[in-house]
Amino acid sequence: MTQTESGPMVVMLGDSLTAGYQLPPAAALPAAVGRALKDEGVSARMINASRGSAARTSVRMRSGRIG
Repeated sequence: MTQTESGPMVVMLGDSLTAGYQLPPAAALPAAVGRALKDEGVSARMINASRGSAARTSVRMRSGRIG
């Protein structure tokens, strides 16, 4: 989690389950976590950096490009 001017930035990496495979974007895990944070009074910028069929190597490579 990184702090932005408006609050924390949460970047979620993962596979198709985290990405929300075959779900509308609002039903994916990052959106659900964002809603839960908002319910607790935390205004967070959620970034869904997940990809379906992501291998560990792919996730590691993408994590270096997030900022």
